Amino acid sequence: MKKNKYGLSILLSVILGLIVSGWVVYKSASPLKDGLYLRYETTLLGVQENNIAIHEIRFRKKNKKYYQVKVQSSGFLDNEQTYTIDRYFNNENNMLLPGPTAAVLWIEPYLLWIGNNIAAGEVINHSNWKGYSVAVVQDPALNNCYGFYDRKTGLQVGYMNCFTSQKILTILKEKNIQIL
Repeated sequence: MKKNKYGLSILLSVILGLIVSGWVVYKSASPLKDGLYLRYETTLLGVQENNIAIHEIRFRKKNKKYYQVKVQSSGFLDNEQTYTIDRYFNNENNMLLPGPTAAVLWIEPYLLWIGNNIAAGEVINHSNWKGYSVAVVQDPALNNCYGFYDRKTGLQVGYMNCFTSQKILTILKEKNIQIL
C-alpha cells in the first residue's frame, strides 16, 4: 500500500510540474521578432475626404533584451514615434506598447479568455472578425469601444473607437507574421 501512495505522489508531482512548466512556456509566447512588420489602416467613417490613415509599425532588435519600434502614421493621423520595448511589448516604464489608435498592441494570448480583465479592458467575446479569430475586448472607460485581438498571437488586429462624433475603425491590413 505504501508503494502505491509513493508512486501516486510521484505521478502527481510529475503531472503538476508538466502543467506548471507548460503554463510558463505558453505564457512567455511572444510574436515579437526582429523585422516584424505590421500595417494598419484607420478609416474615419462618415467623412468623404481625407478619411484614411496608415500606420506602419516596424520592429528591430536593439540588443539581447530590447527592440526598437518605429511607428509611422500618415493621413489624418500624421505622426511618428519611436519606442524601446522588451519581448513582452513593455517600454522602460513597464507600460505596454499602445495600439495604432487606442488600447495596447499586444496581450499575452493566455489572458484572452472571456470575462478576464486585462490592460485593454474586459474580454467579452470570442468571434470571427474581418477574417480573424479574435477575442473582443471592451474598453471599460469608453462605451462602445472595442479592441480585437488575434487569439493565437495576441496581436491587436483591429480597434473600433466610438468616442468621437465620427466612428474610427482600425484594421490590420498587412503583416509578415502568420495570424489565423
